[in-house]
Amino acid sequence: MWRVIIHYRREEEDKIRELLEQKQYNVTYWDGTIIVYMPEGEVEDFLTHVENTLDMRYKENIVVADKPKIILGGPVKRTMTTKPATVEAPVDELIMKARQLSRVDPGKTLLAVLASTITLIGLWLDSPAIVIGAMLLSPLLGPLYSLSLNLAFGKPRDTWRSLLNIFILTGAAYLTILAISLAIKQQGITVPANNEITSRTILTPLYAVLSILLGYAAILSTRREVTEAIAGIAIAAALLPPLTVSALLLPVNIHGSMNALNITVQNTTGITAGSLIAIITLNIKPRRNPYINTYTITLALITAAIILYTLIT
Repeated sequence: MWRVIIHYRREEEDKIRELLEQKQYNVTYWDGTIIVYMPEGEVEDFLTHVENTLDMRYKENIVVADKPKIILGGPVKRTMTTKPATVEAPVDELIMKARQLSRVDPGKTLLAVLASTITLIGLWLDSPAIVIGAMLLSPLLGPLYSLSLNLAFGKPRDTWRSLLNIFILTGAAYLTILAISLAIKQQGITVPANNEITSRTILTPLYAVLSILLGYAAILSTRREVTEAIAGIAIAAALLPPLTVSALLLPVNIHGSMNALNITVQNTTGITAGSLIAIITLNIKPRRNPYINTYTITLALITAAIILYTLIT
């Protein structure tokens, strides 16, 4: 159940009333304000009609949409029990989330360092359980999700912020593990050649396929308002272990380190490509500019070129 509150100019009252007469929603009119309750899944289309009806350049015209947590009694209560098979998050909600996730957060940077350190312990002990546990802490899904949406919507500033956020998170994790690796080398300790480490140095085209599917699943879970935790863990598992292996092996095995770094780049671009494919196929687009612009197409081609390069090399 969604609640949409519309504040409108008196001069446009007839237009908004005419729009609402075509809808079978529970509507309340009160002193220049309209409160509308509607089932989930219909809010996106309704907001589009409202935005096309009212002149949003006037400060008096304000539209607020939210989800009431508790509704007692009346026809609105009964409407809450009617839920469509597919529930989608509004585009504005996704755009706002992408904007928030594009910002650099020192706390999440520290979290990335901790996650990579725990990953290192799991890799060293050849323990998949510890590696998977470390993925629960990884904050990499957020900036990748933000990057994909900002790319698709043609938002250059937020796109570069997302890229900067990704570089800071991965760079902090990489430098931390590299420092630990140098310290280990100074102590004369040999890096174990176990399965958890060596498997992250073997290049295969399957990584690209997997990463594309993961990127698609991440956007799909967000769009359908399904928990993102599982997709986040899977994406972290595709990025953080090879990144950690690359930093760990750099002082002792440059070839293996570069292979692991290549896997990290391949998976990152694959996840981004999969997310872009999901955005296009799921028809996720802003209402004011619903068309893919030249900026987006150019960056999509660059992403495809990077994926092709990683597959060839």
